[in-house]
Order: sequence, then structure tokens, then C-alpha cells
Amino acid sequence: MKIYNRKIFVVGLGLLLLAVVFCVLDLKRGAQNLDASFLMRTVALLVNSGICIIRSLSRDLSKEDQINERDERNRSNYLKAKGRAYDLTIWGGLIAAMVLAVWGTQEGPGPSAYVAVGVFLTCVFAFIAQSVLFFYFDKRH
Repeated sequence: MKIYNRKIFVVGLGLLLLAVVFCVLDLKRGAQNLDASFLMRTVALLVNSGICIIRSLSRDLSKEDQINERDERNRSNYLKAKGRAYDLTIWGGLIAAMVLAVWGTQEGPGPSAYVAVGVFLTCVFAFIAQSVLFFYFDKRH
């Protein structure tokens, strides 16, 4: 048995380990506390770990994964999607911070106001990091 794609194999083993840890923790809570989310989470982790391990052990599937990983269009689409997701997260965070701040002023100082400050500071930190990285990479090229 030869491993053709070590990265995917390690991901599969990590998912398998996570499924085992969740099973042990859920069974430790007691059998009467098990519900549908336990079953869905465990099955999803086991299926995904099995798929990753099988793909890493198959020569053809591993070669297909490596070709897809190195394809410039896939990399471009991945980076574009990642950038859009980042933008949506930042703007959504700012809107959530404003809504929570307004809600916090209606109720008086409370948990929603503190969460609003935390979300706002997270967005400010992300903007600062984005600006610093933009200037860093702009100077390099």
C-alpha cells in the first residue's frame, strides 16, 4: 500500500481522529444524551475521512487531485473566492457591530454593546492587516 498524496492522507487521518475523539466524548456524557447531531457529525467525519484516505491511496485519484491543485484557473478562482469571502466577512462584521451597538444603546450598557466593540475591533484589526500586507506585497513587485 503506497500513499500517493501525503497531504490528503494526513487530512483523512485528522478527520478520523476527530471522529474518534467526538465519539469518546459523546459516549462519556452518557448514552441517554446522544441525539441526531451526534450521529450526523460522526457519520460525516467518518465518510470524509474515508474519502480522503481512499483518494490518497489511489494513484489515479491522487494524480487528478494534484493536477487540479496546480491548475492556474483553479488557483485564481480560489484566491478570488477567498478575497470575496474576506470582504463579505469584514463588511458583515461592521454591519453586525453597528446593529449591536444600536441595540446596546437601547438597552443600556450590556453584553450586546461589548460584543459590538469586540466585533468592531476585529474588523479594524483586519483592515490594518490588509493595508500592511497590501503595501508589503506592493513594494516587493
